[in-house]
Amino acid sequence: MAYTLDEFCAESRAALKATPLGDALPQIADRLARLLSNPAFVAETFSDDMPPGRRLLHHDPETDFYVLAHVQEGSKTGKPHSHGSSRAIYGNAREHTEMTEWGRTNPESEAHAVLQAVSRYRLGPGETKAYGPGVIHSTAHPKKAWVIRVTGTISTCCRGIISASRIACWSRRDARDRYRNVTSGRRHARLKAV
Repeated sequence: MAYTLDEFCAESRAALKATPLGDALPQIADRLARLLSNPAFVAETFSDDMPPGRRLLHHDPETDFYVLAHVQEGSKTGKPHSHGSSRAIYGNAREHTEMTEWGRTNPESEAHAVLQAVSRYRLGPGETKAYGPGVIHSTAHPKKAWVIRVTGTISTCCRGIISASRIACWSRRDARDRYRNVTSGRRHARLKAV
């Protein structure tokens, strides 16, 4: 019998409750790959005429576990970001996502983050990758892609570098590509990738 969204959510919830996050994330990523291999799940979740955007498929308030379906428009490159103290698991259902992991090259005490790409790879259909707390990464979609993202707390503002001491967030309205602190509104220096 094909693996279902309900089974995935129940088993992932159990893993988050029973094991440390570092052990639970690879288990959930493996289960997500299994779910993505179910053609019925993919057909029920996505269609060719869906516009770009995200939809909530599941939320467990006790573990703050979300399953989101994203239709990513082609020719789109995201900004480097982390999910703060939360986590994210990406899995592709169609096409691919070009992933980049970034390392900070300057001290975290400095107001701006200078980043260097440390790893680049591609997630194809059925492939998944888990990112624990604080892992800085970015996504790119050369073609329209169908992606499932499993995450903790959802930030409704935008993406940016999230450090332990402050949340810096990119504002799409800021033409100079600056970052602002979500909690206080203070502006931060632009991220520099080297």
